[in-house]
Amino acid sequence: MKITRLDMQSFGKFHQNHWDFSSGFNCVFGPNEAGKSTVQGFLQGMFYGFYNPYTKTKRYTPSYDRFRPWDHQEYRGSVQYEVQGDAYRLNRNFIKGDESVSVVRLSDGEEITDQFPYNGTYRTIVPGEALFKMSGLMFQNTVYIQQRLVKPEDDFASEVRDNFVSIAQDFSEDVSVKNAMAHLQDQLEKVGSPNRQKTSVLGKLVAELSNLEDERLALLRSHAEMRDWFVIRRKLEEMNRDLDQVFRQLEIEEEYCKRAALEKDLAELEETKERIQQLEIEHEKVAQYRDFDDSQSEEIMELESQIRYLKDRMRGGQLQEEEPDAEWVRWPLLPGIISLIAVLFFYFSSFSIGVYGSLGVFIASILIFVWTNLSQRQSVKKASDNVDSFLSIADRRDYERMLARLYAHCQKANCAQLQEYKARVADKARLVEIERDLSHLDEVFEVQWKEKNGNLLEEELRRLPEIPMDLNLRSSLIIAEECKTNRQQRKENELEIEWLKGMIASKEEDRSLAHVEEELEVLREQAERLHLKRKGLLAAIDGLERIAGEVQEQFSPELTTNMGETLGFLTNGKYQEVRIGRDFEIRLVEGDLERVVPVDEVSAATIELVYFALRLSIHSLSGDAKTPLFLDEPFSQFDRERHVQALRLLSEYAKHKQVIFFTSQEHELDLMHELDMNPHLIQL
Repeated sequence: MKITRLDMQSFGKFHQNHWDFSSGFNCVFGPNEAGKSTVQGFLQGMFYGFYNPYTKTKRYTPSYDRFRPWDHQEYRGSVQYEVQGDAYRLNRNFIKGDESVSVVRLSDGEEITDQFPYNGTYRTIVPGEALFKMSGLMFQNTVYIQQRLVKPEDDFASEVRDNFVSIAQDFSEDVSVKNAMAHLQDQLEKVGSPNRQKTSVLGKLVAELSNLEDERLALLRSHAEMRDWFVIRRKLEEMNRDLDQVFRQLEIEEEYCKRAALEKDLAELEETKERIQQLEIEHEKVAQYRDFDDSQSEEIMELESQIRYLKDRMRGGQLQEEEPDAEWVRWPLLPGIISLIAVLFFYFSSFSIGVYGSLGVFIASILIFVWTNLSQRQSVKKASDNVDSFLSIADRRDYERMLARLYAHCQKANCAQLQEYKARVADKARLVEIERDLSHLDEVFEVQWKEKNGNLLEEELRRLPEIPMDLNLRSSLIIAEECKTNRQQRKENELEIEWLKGMIASKEEDRSLAHVEEELEVLREQAERLHLKRKGLLAAIDGLERIAGEVQEQFSPELTTNMGETLGFLTNGKYQEVRIGRDFEIRLVEGDLERVVPVDEVSAATIELVYFALRLSIHSLSGDAKTPLFLDEPFSQFDRERHVQALRLLSEYAKHKQVIFFTSQEHELDLMHELDMNPHLIQL
């Protein structure tokens, strides 16, 4: 089989591009970013699609989105190839939901798509599996020879072993002994050993089984502690309920105290308001005397004082005449008292003597009273005569003149008499006093109203409950102190309850004895299964190594012979023989010295050379003998001499198989011309 033409109608960066290929050596040349990787991706996508292997449903690889055109809606192309002289064209549309694959024979235009096997997972045909007789992954790993990826050198033996197994399977599926062995070793490591109790799953199970009995004893002690904690918690919760009830009563009593304080405030406001109202009423009564002329009040008061003095002098004799002397009043009382005592004495002594004795005392008392009265009258008359002789005519004229002046002042103030004048003066003074008191009370009321929040006082009183008549209301300070003590005690109880809840919860998380015993049984079963699994994994590892050894014995001679010839040609006879050991480690035999050199002791460039020889030998043994060989920058670490030898080898190889060589190095083109290889050049 050989590829004759690529038509990249819309793929990656290419649009309506096409290239023809020859049957021999083809060189695809272009600098970095020219599209060499895109051409390689196009070849693999056309023959195999961009499907993820080993899935039960159709899944796409990242390459699908990598090569999808950004500036075109189409995603398609075609490849022309020849098989046994007949020409065919493979067409593919990559668009999801509209993807299609068709194969047309160009000699008669007949479509032969149905002659290819149908893949149920991808729901389409995969032409590459029929044409190259290998899967897409093996196509990439064998038909393509690339620059070897950076790998640790001890991984080279695993790669060789994988290639042996792939040859043995005839490339019908992708088999990786390295991955299988790594998986088995990983599973065996997970199972572990019973002797490694810290890092081994099996060892941890053994240790856990030994700890379960200790856990059972701890559970018994834990349950006893939990019972005690439940009892304490229940008592504390009951105490808190009682404290809550007391607190509610204290809150009600606190509201009573608040109401009492508000009622007191309201009473003070009402008292001040009532006092203001009374003063306002009194103010209305005396406001008419605001303009009363009291400028002569001092003179009038002086005249009144002088008149009273003269009047008292003039009335001095009359007063003494009208007012009896106290001496004559006391004297009649003394006989009456003596007669009363005599009556009592005589009454208790003899009735007849008492009657006569009392009568005699009474008569004597009357006589004494009459005599005393007459004597007093004579003394009063005598004093009156002395006063009349004392007063003079001038005093009487002054008295009358003062009365006239006093009358004139009262008439001027529109007062009929002195008492009216004095009343109006008193009312005017009272008006000033009332206005002063009103101003003061207004200020007091305003301060009280703000301090006591008077606009909300009645609303607060409506909200608060009425105080019962028989309630002995306590001080608000005492109630507040009791509330504080109540809350403090309840808070302490809550903290202890929370601590008990946490301890109980931690204990409740512990498993019961039945659960522990059940887990013991489960762990025993798990341990038994792990023992069996460990035995099975060890047997599988031994079997896989045995099978790989058998494959090596079967294919190693032909592969090592082919590799030895290739290496001998490339190294000018320095390494003419290759040996592959039981551990799939490659050893090189150095020339005539027959010194065996492990591959990990040679240079990186030599390892690259061994890798190229291995892949080239596998390609010569794989699939269809006419399968094209694709190479992508495979000689990056070769010196000029080995580079020349490798190109000469490929030139001979191209005489039997189609070779498509991708490079970005101009010196490789120069070497090809120097060697007269005459490559079919495709320049990107």
